[in-house]
Amino acid sequence: MSAPTTESAVTPETFRAQIAVIAAAIAARPLDDALDRWLNAEHGASSDTYRALKQSC
Repeated sequence: MSAPTTESAVTPETFRAQIAVIAAAIAARPLDDALDRWLNAEHGASSDTYRALKQSC
């Protein structure tokens, strides 16, 4: 995932691109407890991904 963007630079396209990275990473994975754990470990509230998405909202 790229570095967080500044609030003024965030566009709908930027947000969609951020979500697309996560969607691509989970596309072939089953919706189960392992995915839940992985998402929390890799993209949880203390991650760069979370901070970037939060800034984008």
